[in-house]
Amino acid sequence: MLNYCLDLIEKSRWFVSAPSISRPSFPFSASEAGLFYAGPRYFTERSEKDNYLLLFTLAGMGEVHTPRGDFELHTGQAALIDCMDYHLYRTASKKSWTFLWAHIDRNGVSCYAPLLFQDRNDAITLNDPERFTADFQALCYAIEQDVLFSHADISNRLSSMVTHLLSSYLFPEGHGGENPDIEQARKYIQLHCAEALTIDEVAKQFHFSKYHFIRLFKKQVGLPPYEYLIGCRIRLSKKLLCNTSESISAIAIQVGFSSESNFIHQFRTTVGITPGVFRKNSWNFSAD
Repeated sequence: MLNYCLDLIEKSRWFVSAPSISRPSFPFSASEAGLFYAGPRYFTERSEKDNYLLLFTLAGMGEVHTPRGDFELHTGQAALIDCMDYHLYRTASKKSWTFLWAHIDRNGVSCYAPLLFQDRNDAITLNDPERFTADFQALCYAIEQDVLFSHADISNRLSSMVTHLLSSYLFPEGHGGENPDIEQARKYIQLHCAEALTIDEVAKQFHFSKYHFIRLFKKQVGLPPYEYLIGCRIRLSKKLLCNTSESISAIAIQVGFSSESNFIHQFRTTVGITPGVFRKNSWNFSAD
């Protein structure tokens, strides 16, 4: 589906690279981007486009509507949208909206998207909008050039921009960076990971509701608290596998798993091999 009204003034720019089967494969890529000076009637409504859309407001304000949430995009704010889902973006308040945009191939962004989206889509206030603008402008120039080096530059610029987006989301300036209670909870999980610990207990100890704790922990640490707990147990088990001759079942109980089978399952899921294989080949692995 695609509906639109390109209410744009003449100085708007649209940068498109020519399709090529010989284009080198870099971690990030984008085939089109633009600088739009949008009037009050501008909108684009779309679904089922196989990439991500990066929007960044330079002046004015836009509105974004997605299944994950509706929000305004003010000056200095950016957003990443999954174009496979329905989305609508338009000029807000019948005024004007100056914004940069780029359609980014899914390959490089796919590992960032779960961290950025989490419970909903939202606008992200950038920590360094001037640097982000410079990267975006350089990206547009590289797409327009469409030569061998420009593909490498596109990849580097997009990596920097998406990382900046994630950093601004996780550690916004003016908000104290890290939540000290979440950091204390993280240290508590790390210290007591071998005990019969539950996320409900940790949340209550630090005076959070379970849902709120999980959301804040994932936003700050990058993992849900249960996954972090499992990771701590796996790291501890690696050291025991490398440095002791205790049985797999004994190590499972010692590091906090309820059974040997659960331990083996979690170890294989996290490390890719069983604890027994890891022990046999421990000289090839770091216990950390």
